[in-house]
Amino acid sequence: MCHLEGISPEAATIQQALTGKADHSCITVSAVDAAESVEQLNGNDRQRIDYISLGCPHYHIDEVRCIAEFLDGRRIHPDTLVHVWTAGPFKYMADRCGYTRTIEKAGAHLLTGSCPSTRWYPAGVRTAAYDSAKQRMSAAQETDARLYYGSVEQCLQTEASGIWEGC
Repeated sequence: MCHLEGISPEAATIQQALTGKADHSCITVSAVDAAESVEQLNGNDRQRIDYISLGCPHYHIDEVRCIAEFLDGRRIHPDTLVHVWTAGPFKYMADRCGYTRTIEKAGAHLLTGSCPSTRWYPAGVRTAAYDSAKQRMSAAQETDARLYYGSVEQCLQTEASGIWEGC
C-alpha cells in the first residue's frame, strides 16, 4: 500500500498512515524523481494523436463537468477518438445536467464500466495519450502504439488540435 502523507485519505499524518507501527519503509520522491518518471512515460515530440483516454480512476461528476465546460462550443479533431471514463451514477448525473450532451456534441464519448484497459483497445491506433500514468502503463501491455502521458489540461488541448505538443 502506498500512503502519501497529507494526500491519501488514510494518511493525514505519518503516524496515522503507519497505524502506530514502527517497522516500515519510506521512499522519498523528489521533484527530480517525479520529472524523470513523467519523462519515461511521455513522448516529448510533436505528434498527431489518434486516441485519448481520460478518467482512470473514473472521473467524479465535478471532473466530468470541467471536461464539458472545456469542450463547450469546441470540436474534437476528426482524426482523434476521445473517451472520457466515469462511473454509472456519475454518468446518470452528467446526462441529467447536460454534460454528456456537451461532451458528445464536441465529438468525445462519455463511457462507464470497467477499467478502460480491460475492455478493449481501439483498432488502428498508432498514437495515444492518457492523463493517468496507470492507464498509460496498462496500454503499453496491449499495443505497440506510441504512448503519451500528460496532465488533463495537456490532453484537452490535444483533443481540439489532434496534435501532442510535448511537455
